[in-house]
Amino acid sequence: MPIPRARRPEEAATLRWRRAAMRDPLTGAFNRRWLAARGRPRKDVVVILLDLDGLRRVNDRRGYAAGDRCLISVARAIRTALGPSRPLVRLGGDEFLVPWTGSVSEARLVAAAAVAAAGARRTPVRVSAGVATVRPGAAPRGWTTLVEAAHRALRRAKSAGGGQVRWSWA
Repeated sequence: MPIPRARRPEEAATLRWRRAAMRDPLTGAFNRRWLAARGRPRKDVVVILLDLDGLRRVNDRRGYAAGDRCLISVARAIRTALGPSRPLVRLGGDEFLVPWTGSVSEARLVAAAAVAAAGARRTPVRVSAGVATVRPGAAPRGWTTLVEAAHRALRRAKSAGGGQVRWSWA
């Protein structure tokens, strides 16, 4: 049964609103709502967590508009490294997440490419990355567990000087 004409514009507006609610308005990346709407991650998912090194310094010295420009530029670089079919999620602040459904070695290569692509931009920040997945044969984990493991790896990358990739089991 076709939708009555009077309802079509309203439904189109609702759909646009729902899509907008799933996106970060600054970078165009998906947001936490989008990630939550995906439900539990598949068993074979690998989480790539990316963090901008030095964004606070940019915000303090040059202002938030300069920090926003860095975020936009780095998000574009990461998207380019990922390719058009891979989702990029801005968790908030200066952290981005990529739910990867390939192998761990592929995820590490992509994370390294994203770090390099962001570093090639003319911005005063670098990017560090943490990669995590569940052990083979282990039960699937929730997003929180995977993100926490990726965050541990990310902290190791930052404490080793930043601008690099580290890996961890969830």
